[in-house]
Amino acid sequence: MSGGERLSGGSAPAEARFEKVVVISGHMIDSPGRTPPRFPPEAEGPVRRVMERVLTDRGVGQRDLAITGGAAGADILGAELCLARGAAVWLLVPLPEREFLERSVRLPGSDWVERFHALKYRCIVRYQQDELGPPPSGQSPFARNNQWCLDTGRAVVGDERLLGLVVWDEQPTDREGGAADFVARATKRGVQIEIVNPTAL
Repeated sequence: MSGGERLSGGSAPAEARFEKVVVISGHMIDSPGRTPPRFPPEAEGPVRRVMERVLTDRGVGQRDLAITGGAAGADILGAELCLARGAAVWLLVPLPEREFLERSVRLPGSDWVERFHALKYRCIVRYQQDELGPPPSGQSPFARNNQWCLDTGRAVVGDERLLGLVVWDEQPTDREGGAADFVARATKRGVQIEIVNPTAL
């Protein structure tokens, strides 16, 4: 699906009324031994502080909505920060939960799975396969999720009040569904983007 097309599951509940929406995306925390490093575990604290500063500068709070996918790293950090500020958070999960936890959340010696489960009790959780059906053959569910998150934000407030907050090392890649893919889709539709680069902190 191209950045200009729209997924039918992007509609928002009729009763939802928010001033602005921040869509949070970006790198997962690096697995042990990842070379070159992209979002090493020791960068979590600095990344959290910069994300918090962006949210403060943008005035994200009780009348706003955050949308993210729920993976270990940028997604969970952003969800936790937005909840602490009183914003509503929707988790739009790209895979059935058990598969998602194994592919995108569980890391040896970490507490990311526990943090994901803690978020589930405080957020609206929506699963891509339940709402959109299985992805077409050859389409990445993660690329589809980037589009779904952006479409959902657009359905709630429109592009003019939509912000992308992305944890990204600013390295281009052809891989569908990652941080670079999200930035390309958001940029194509003119969405404002704030980038937090873990390798530059």
